[in-house]
Formats: sequence, structure tokens, C-alpha cells
Amino acid sequence: MNKRLLSLLLALVMVAAIAPLPQSMTASAAASLFTEGDTDPEAPDSDEPSDGYLEEGLLRTHLHNVTHPTHLSEGSISVSNLIRRDPSPGLLSFEKGEAEITGDVVVEDWSVDDNAVVRFTLSGGKDGDTVTLPVVIHSEAYGSDTLYVAITLGYDRLAITSSTTMVYGTSLLLTCDGLKGDGAIIYTIVDGDDCAAISGNRLTALKAGTVTIKAMQVMSGDHPTQTSESVRITILKATPTGVPKYTALTRAGQKLSDVILTNGTFSIEGTLEWVLPEETQVIANVPYEWIFTPADFDNYECVTGMVTPYVITDTSFVIGSGTTVLNSDGSYTTTSYGEDDSRYELTQYPDGRMRMVHRQLDGTIVTTVLETDETRTQTTEKKDGSSQIISRLPNGTIYSVETNKYGEVSVQISLPRHLTLNASKNNTVVELPIPEIPNTDDRAGAPVIMFSIATTTPVRVSIPINSPSAGTVAILVAKNGRETVVMDSVSDKDSLLLTLTGSAVVKVADIGMNFVDVDRNDWFYDAADFVTSRGLFQGVDHITFAPEQSMSRAMVVQVLHNLEHNPDFNIISCYTDTQGKWYDVPASWATYHGYINGFPDSTFRGEENITREQLAVILYRYMGQPSVKDFVNTTIYNYFDYADISGWARTAMYWAVNSGILYTDGSNYLSPLKDATRAEVAQTIQNLVEYLNR
Repeated sequence: MNKRLLSLLLALVMVAAIAPLPQSMTASAAASLFTEGDTDPEAPDSDEPSDGYLEEGLLRTHLHNVTHPTHLSEGSISVSNLIRRDPSPGLLSFEKGEAEITGDVVVEDWSVDDNAVVRFTLSGGKDGDTVTLPVVIHSEAYGSDTLYVAITLGYDRLAITSSTTMVYGTSLLLTCDGLKGDGAIIYTIVDGDDCAAISGNRLTALKAGTVTIKAMQVMSGDHPTQTSESVRITILKATPTGVPKYTALTRAGQKLSDVILTNGTFSIEGTLEWVLPEETQVIANVPYEWIFTPADFDNYECVTGMVTPYVITDTSFVIGSGTTVLNSDGSYTTTSYGEDDSRYELTQYPDGRMRMVHRQLDGTIVTTVLETDETRTQTTEKKDGSSQIISRLPNGTIYSVETNKYGEVSVQISLPRHLTLNASKNNTVVELPIPEIPNTDDRAGAPVIMFSIATTTPVRVSIPINSPSAGTVAILVAKNGRETVVMDSVSDKDSLLLTLTGSAVVKVADIGMNFVDVDRNDWFYDAADFVTSRGLFQGVDHITFAPEQSMSRAMVVQVLHNLEHNPDFNIISCYTDTQGKWYDVPASWATYHGYINGFPDSTFRGEENITREQLAVILYRYMGQPSVKDFVNTTIYNYFDYADISGWARTAMYWAVNSGILYTDGSNYLSPLKDATRAEVAQTIQNLVEYLNR
């Protein structure tokens, strides 16, 4: 059978014949295999206790279907995901059985490697011939099972092989495979004829969207008419080409609004604007980001780019003739006077550093320093107490720190493309080289940082702060002035960490709430500050936190909903007892995503308290049920009441305790069945957010 006739639609059906457990393995040992490991996919999904779940054998499933493309005489498939690993069955090894064949197909070669990947090479054969490849799996701990990989051969069928994507304004040449004879090929649009048009074998995009097409080969000789399956083609938005024109600035102190942007070489209509507010003061040699929004937004993408409106050359260290003296540290200082009688002092150090101090007649002092690594910093201090620091670093970072006479601080910082790309790729943090900014509880007068970032890939930045607290947060400021607290911004002893995805305006403020029942010496003081400043918790009223009050099911889902920025959820309420209540949307949302379950009578029972082990299960699901193999046989067994953990919650407790997320009081007790208090949940949520920022 030649390659053109060999389709190997290859429906790979893996049937696991379960081998008996070894005599040495007891029934209780088998049960522990599926009650102490990862949650079994078919196990009951409940927040309430159950009797556990038992299934013997190594295989997760007995049926697995995979379709291979046509014209292949060889193929491969991993069966690793069909093998149970919870708990670990120990070292696995794989052995080939004897292949079984029906028909004329020939097995040239087949193998199974240590990673459970089956590879095979076939030849000959006819439609309907089958090959069965037995894979024997040996477990170091629990015995052996066998998988049977069944392969069925078939003939070619007519199939459209063209690309499934195209761009608005372009054409796509349609092609087919599986042709028989020389009958004509006819392409037709099944759905979406407003998005594209067909002429012969050419598809032309009329607008962005999707179009579904089908091919038919008409009868030719002994070959009957055949029709392909429908294929959906996505028509993507086009990207405009061109760059804007702009007027260059010629002096300091001007703003982005002074730069006139025009469409330049863009071939389509649209609008140009700055990403940062137009009131932003332009710093010399700093690039600023623009965005072009096409008028035909339905069919064209937005385009962004950077321009540098104000460019100067560095002449700061050139002065006239004057008096030069030798200083005790080996440096030389030359003093001269300008035409306006202002004073210049240029100091040159033995290591190559230079420092220029310009004392102006109005009392302003401008100090410019050039380091040996080419870092250039200029500090301007005025008599009214205001100041400005502008620095340019060798890696391309440029920043400006302005402090007005009232002590209010604003910062501009431009991070070069290579720096943010490398940090994003390597998951590292960009430490901002700016001086520490003050930590204030005055939200209105809080320091403002304007980030100019040439990439949109997420990048973590660390802002130096003077004595930040748990309630110190980053606040995103939109162009319309709307402020949004960055919930996952995290502070440590001298900085604030947050993630940015492009240019942004950020305020930094300490906005934690003060409660009469939370003392600075309480262990939960920082946790209460952390969750209330980020809007994850509220007090039970304006002045009371109620740290010892038990946490209800409704409160927990509300906290998770807050952590996700309160997403809209328009699905009808899942429960009979939540409609019209404040937690209706969070309860339905959390249930829809599988974080929490209701009860068999279709109630949610939001007022019921949550236990510590139930909290662990909910957060474990919220985090996507991560693997706990690294946590088994670790510190959780050191707790005296470890055996009190319900079987259905054990995996989640492994993860929550050993990852440091679930609050423990430092004693030798986990108290899994105890109601979780608001203070304990606050600390746990703070631990979770900090865990996500590691």
C-alpha cells in the first residue's frame, strides 16, 4: 500500500487490561493510594467529608482516541497521561509485547521508551487492516498493567489543506489533498459570505471575522463525486503601516501637548495620541510612546511606537577659564563665572569622575555628576525647597524625580526595550534606580510615577520606598483620572513590587484602614492592613475588623471575587438561597470555576462557617490544583493532629501548609476542623498574594 493511499486516520484506542495487584499489596494499601495523593479525576467533588475513593490498577482510563493525519506510514504517541501517578507508584519501566496484525499491513518497527512514548513504522496494508501494540507497564511499588494501542488503516479523503488564517485585504490560494482523477474542484462558502468571496480557487477577505468553506471534486471516470469536511478560516485584522510626523521641541520645560503629532506616512485614516497624559513634562533624550487608532477599527489593529521629541547634546562640563585648586582627595576644582555673574565649579576626580556645580543668582543650584560608567545625574535645587533630579544610566534607563515646595513627589522613568524584555523572559525584577520615594497615607498627594515602557510583555518592577507598610499599594491612574488599586502589589522592608504591561501612571500610597480592635502589636496587624488596603476585605463596619469572628462561605467567595477584580458574571444564579443577596454573583462565579461546591438540595448556605481544611481545598482549586509530589512526607506529619485531616482535604492541606500559604500559629496543631477566623483568612490571603509574586 503506497503512502498516498495510507491515511492512518489511526484512531489510537488504548484499552487498559488491568492486571491483578501483587499478593503482597493489601486492600488498605491500595485504598491509601487514592485517598492520600492528588485528587482522582472521577472522585466526588465536595467540600464535605466523604468515605474516600478507591480504584485499583495503574491506569487512569481504559479508552483514549487519537486521530493521525493521512499519508503517514509512521507515528508516535505518549501514553504517560494514562498512567496513575497519585500517589507515586515508584519507578516505572515499559516493555513491548507481541504485536498482533490483521490483514496485509507490515510492522517495520515499533518501540516504547522510558518516557512512555510509543513509536511505530508501518508499510503495506489496505483499508481496514489493524495493528495492535501491547505495552506492558511495570511498577516498582504496585505491580503491572498492560495498554493495547490499536491502529486502523484507511484511504485518503478529500481535505482542504490551505492555511486557516488570513489577513483582511489579502487573498488566499485554496488547495486540497486526497484528489482522485482529474475532476474539477469547486470551492464554496458555507457560512460567512459577508466576510469573504471566492473566485475559482482564490479566497479574498472582505472584512475581519470568520468564513467557513467546503470543497467538492466532481465525478471523473470511475471516481465518484467527493466532498470535503467544512473548514473555518479566521480573517485577522490588518496592521497599518507607517510612522507619525512630529514637531521637535527645542527647550526644556515643555510638555507632550507642545509636540504636534500628525498621521505622517500612515495610509489609512485614524487618530494619534500619547499613551501618557499630555500634561507630562518632556525630558531631554527620553522616548515617549504614541498609539495610532484606525478609523476602521473593525478591520485594523492599533499600532504603537516611540519618538524622542527633545534631543540635546551634553555640554554640561564645558566652562570658561578660571582658578584651579588641588583638593585634599587629589581632585582638582576649577571655578569660573558666567556672563550673568553666576558661579561654576568643575571638579575632576582622579578616577575620571566629574562634578559641575552651577550656582545661579536667584539661589538655584544645579549639580551635574558624570560617573566613570557614564551615568549622568543632574540635580536642581531651588530656594523654595523644590527640586528635580534627572539621571541617564548606561543601560538606557532615564528617570526624573521632581519634588515641589510642598514635598509632593512625581517621577518619570523610561525603561529601555532590551531591559524589560530580558526581565520578562528570565522572570527577574527590574530594580528602579531612583531615590527612595516617601511613604504617605495622603492618597491625593501621594507620589506619582509615570512609566514609559516600550514593550507590552509583563515585567515586574521594584520601586524603592521609605519604610513601606503592609498597607502600601500601587494605584494605577487612567487617562480619565480613574484610580485602580493593584491588588497583587507587594511591599517588603524597603520597596514595592508590582507587574506592569506597558507605559502607565502609578501612585504609591499607604491606604490601610485603622480599626479599634486591631492593635499594632497583634500578630494579624499587617494582614488586616494588607487585605483592607487592597479592597480584598472590608471591616464589619467602618471602625471594626472583628478578627476573631468566624469566616463564612459567602465571605470567602467574595474575597476571591475581589482578588480577580470583581469580574462580571451574567449566568443565572446557581442556588435557590442566594438570589438577591450580596454574595449571589461571587457564589455563582466561584462555583462555575470549580472553586467551591453547593449542597445536594441546590443551596449554597453562605452564612455557614468555613473550616480551615475547607479553606485549604478552595484555595487549592483556585490555584489550579498544583502538584503536591514535592510536599508528601514533609513537615505536615510533624503536627500532632495531622490524622484529623479529612481524606478528601489531605492533598490540599499538603499544598497549603507546606507552601506556607495556610496560616499556622506556630504550635504543633493544624486544627483542620476548626472554623477559620477573619484574622486567619486575612493572613492566608496575604500569604497567597505574596506566594504568587515570588
